[in-house]
Amino acid sequence: MTNGQSDRMNHLFNLYNQLGAGPMNLSLGLIEGLRERASTERVFHVVVPDDGPYARLEPSPGLNLIRLPRWQSVWMKMAYRLYLEYVTLPRLVRRAKVDSVLAFGNFLLAPVKTGKCVLLHHPYLFDDDLLARLPASARGVERIKRLAFRLTLRNVDRVVVQSEYVRDRFRAKWPGFRGEVQVLGNPVSGRLRRPGRVEAEALVARRTEARDVFTLLYVSRFYPHKNHVFLLSLSQALERKGVRHRILVTLDARVEGASELLERVAASGLSIENLGELDQAALRARYEAAHALIFPSRSETFGNPLVEAMCFGLPVIAPDLEYARTVLGEAGIHYAEDAVAECADAVARLARDEAHYRAASRRSLERSAAFPDPAEWVERYLALL
Repeated sequence: MTNGQSDRMNHLFNLYNQLGAGPMNLSLGLIEGLRERASTERVFHVVVPDDGPYARLEPSPGLNLIRLPRWQSVWMKMAYRLYLEYVTLPRLVRRAKVDSVLAFGNFLLAPVKTGKCVLLHHPYLFDDDLLARLPASARGVERIKRLAFRLTLRNVDRVVVQSEYVRDRFRAKWPGFRGEVQVLGNPVSGRLRRPGRVEAEALVARRTEARDVFTLLYVSRFYPHKNHVFLLSLSQALERKGVRHRILVTLDARVEGASELLERVAASGLSIENLGELDQAALRARYEAAHALIFPSRSETFGNPLVEAMCFGLPVIAPDLEYARTVLGEAGIHYAEDAVAECADAVARLARDEAHYRAASRRSLERSAAFPDPAEWVERYLALL
């Protein structure tokens, strides 16, 4: 698409609500990829919150960063989001003569006459079983989000999903959507510095020789569907089986519900340790040192840590759910959802059977090659625009 007045292409990216650890890392990777491709003929306007790592980003030729304030009040957040969609974004589109708009974060309501694309990455929008498990107040918030997403579907030309599983659920939930649905899996963050094959195999060899205390890593923020409470029962089951272990989690205690869980962990005396949220350098060290990834989440639109862990040759233990099978392929080690004893058996075998551990690690490395590198991922997004 062109604006009819010049050969310069202007694209607008709305990343304003990408504040969770996974979405933020994805967005920061996109921004760096855009920086490398920006020019006077191809200009990228990127809307970000004036907070955290986004506040430290610098503009560059062809990359225009638009920082907007964050609000703490729930009502102010809602009011400002509506202002952003119906006033700020249309104004930016007009002033910059924008040719296309891409929104990360499920919603794009701006009434602008240009190409519009949205990334769907919130499982509560399509997973009715997951929604039903929430408390009534949280269900009310999610129903408002569902309404906003239905309005988004009337407004956009294209929806991007991160796996075939979500594409199929999307089509079943909204069969009337007439736009395009594109599948684009996430890359491993360039800032995580994906290991080469030789380096990854050396890590596997080192872990195989040192499994006296088996270290399980769960990389995730606290949300109800992430099912962190499962880890308490798992640790108890491993103790009963005589498996020496550590379970490491990456929780920000300020997130609602996280502090209550951590209090339960502390009172239990179980071998569960909170590392806090980690930057990419610290996270890389944890992937290198762990023996396996445990991922008890009930639902995901993708699950970045699944791919990250496989890149480091970690066996991945996850519930036998469609999202996990889609991402892990033949590499996953699965247990029935919430089946503690079955999961503990899987961990015990990895800890005690060297040949089994090596084979699981090898499958992870092989599967990791199926996912795009950051450069390819950015190019595929630009092709959509």
